[in-house]
Amino acid sequence: MFTTALMRLHQAGKVSNRCKACFAGFSVTTFALGSRALYDWLNDRSDVRFLPVDVVNDPTRIGRNQRMISLNGALEIDLQGQVVADTLHGVQYSGIGGHEDFVSGAGLGEDDRSLLCLPSTANVSGRRVSRIVRTLAPGSIVTTPRHQVDVIVTEFGAAELAGVSVEERAERLVAIAHPDFRDELKKDRESLSAMKGRCMRRRILVGLLVGLVWAAPGRGAEPAYDPVLAELGAEAFPRYCASCHGVKALGDGPRPPR
Repeated sequence: MFTTALMRLHQAGKVSNRCKACFAGFSVTTFALGSRALYDWLNDRSDVRFLPVDVVNDPTRIGRNQRMISLNGALEIDLQGQVVADTLHGVQYSGIGGHEDFVSGAGLGEDDRSLLCLPSTANVSGRRVSRIVRTLAPGSIVTTPRHQVDVIVTEFGAAELAGVSVEERAERLVAIAHPDFRDELKKDRESLSAMKGRCMRRRILVGLLVGLVWAAPGRGAEPAYDPVLAELGAEAFPRYCASCHGVKALGDGPRPPR
């Protein structure tokens, strides 16, 4: 969408389009929405072109531009980095538009960045609430999954989340939350970390117990035949000890009737 604010950037000489690898020399958009002055300014301009949305929002074209920086808004984010940008409590609030296209497109280049910007708080029924929360409320619809998020920006700073652990994500998000909510969010972060530790210990214990069962005499002698792995060929994989892993060489199991 081309807006009145973008027109003003052009008028101020802040937009040249000289350094673009794709559509160099002009701005591209699918539609315009703004003032009467905007529509008059757009009329017969050669440095702004209207193209189909599947061209303008194509992530591969977006990613071709060097040092591409995309800017998107958000409504809420949890301490794991999941972003809600178009719904409130599961009810549609706005359209997704090109949000995901520009998040993923800016993630295709090594020097590209994707910024998701939001105020740290919101007013709900006269009460100030944090937009950075422990976990998303039940029924929330995620717009951007955590593995696609690069940088989150509030008025208190920027949190670079790409490539860091879940614990580090939470720590960095707490640092850019509103100061009135940081202490509570720190406790939430510690609680989530402790919960994760307990889950990990349970998984390790279960894994050890399963290993002991398979290592017991007489266990794992005849694993199930896997037609997918067998089709790949036994020579492509090493042989495993059936008593330890419950896996025999590919193709060794009895072939099921056709």
